[in-house]
Amino acid sequence: MRKPLRDIRLAEIALGEDFHEESAYHSQQAAEKALKALITAKNIRPPRTHDIDILIMILRRAGIEPHEKKNYQGRLACPRRKQYGWRRG
Repeated sequence: MRKPLRDIRLAEIALGEDFHEESAYHSQQAAEKALKALITAKNIRPPRTHDIDILIMILRRAGIEPHEKKNYQGRLACPRRKQYGWRRG
């Protein structure tokens, strides 16, 4: 799980410098790599895809239910998110 953690750190650095696209890219990469690591841990070869929904579907079929923490409005919780973009933490 070193690679996903490195991508999270890069996303945080990019966000702190107002590089929003780069932060989003590294956030997606972290999620993809973490999901593929979980799939691999179930002795399943992960597909060559960048589609997070497909990776989550594979995990569910393998008996792993990803947990989504949601806020009171039912949206995914994200403490740094504002309505129209991101703000520095």
